[in-house]
Amino acid sequence: MKKFIATLMLAVIFMGAACPQTQAKKKESSNAAIALMEKYDREKGVEYIKISGFLLGIAKMAARGEEDGEILKHLDCMAVFSAENADAGIREQFFGELNGMMAGYEKAVEVNDSGEDMTVWFKYMDKDNISEMIMSTESEGAVIVMSGRLPVSVLEEMAETM
Repeated sequence: MKKFIATLMLAVIFMGAACPQTQAKKKESSNAAIALMEKYDREKGVEYIKISGFLLGIAKMAARGEEDGEILKHLDCMAVFSAENADAGIREQFFGELNGMMAGYEKAVEVNDSGEDMTVWFKYMDKDNISEMIMSTESEGAVIVMSGRLPVSVLEEMAETM
């Protein structure tokens, strides 16, 4: 029985090392924007949530067949950050650091209308896929990070239906 349990434990460890989900978690932990969100998470007035693994899998299943849920199939991780209720100095410092780390990203969209803003950055995996999409609005103190293997074609289809 002990040999069976030991063999089973080794198999679980081996499968965990080879499993794509485990590899995705290792990849997402090196995401600089998410690391920055985690750094500011303890500040007063800041809210942060990271969705990966099990919960993202449930969201994918719940969105099956939903037109708007198409993008979920391609995500490994999603994080949402809000500093709307944080001190103005904290917000300024956070967005200064975030904007400073956007080298290597392509600014896809930038909108500034009557004091409200939104910027969308893409980090390309290759010409057909995006590895990260970061949406931010400094005026509202919010950032959304989506990472995975997002086909450009899916994003184009979503843009056409809006």
